[in-house]
Amino acid sequence: MTDSFCVQYRRAISRYSDEDFAAFFDMTGIADPAMRMIAKDMIGLAGAHYLTQLGQLSASNTRGETLKHLKRAQNASRVLAGTLKHVMADRAASNALMDAGIALGRDMKNDLASNRDTLSILSAIFPIEADGKGFREEGLQKALVALADSLQAIEADAIPKARRGRQHGLAPWLQVMCVYWLEVTGDLPSIGHYYREAGTISRRL
Repeated sequence: MTDSFCVQYRRAISRYSDEDFAAFFDMTGIADPAMRMIAKDMIGLAGAHYLTQLGQLSASNTRGETLKHLKRAQNASRVLAGTLKHVMADRAASNALMDAGIALGRDMKNDLASNRDTLSILSAIFPIEADGKGFREEGLQKALVALADSLQAIEADAIPKARRGRQHGLAPWLQVMCVYWLEVTGDLPSIGHYYREAGTISRRL
């Protein structure tokens, strides 16, 4: 879990000393006290976005990990759909599943009161509500088969490679700082010579 944005803001702003800000203002020629105060806030905001982005990138799966999990889900969903069909052929097992589903659903009902979509899905299969119409065995089996078919239809090429690295983390930092720079100078910085992606960002703003 990533830290809150306020925590990231404090982390970012604490990394700059008064000397750092003085050097920044001297280098850029920004003398207006009001614009200097705004600059400090903008630098903190930009830094918070940068740290948040890096945290999200480090917490996300690599493409290889995602494909591995997808393969497992594809195999498991097909096995579940196929196995359940055989289990449901036994009336005793079918009744046991219905009873267990009703009991679990009713226990969850209060917790799901604010999540009507989830409650509707469960109620469509198990008679959780007082006016339930019974256990929909065929609907459950078809839903699992549809889920398995959907997972099987996902090709590896549909999973893009995750964007990682400091340059991708800098993208939101640059977006924030370009807004400030445009307000101060009336122009956007020419930064694409060293960072092509940064130049693209500045042209989009």
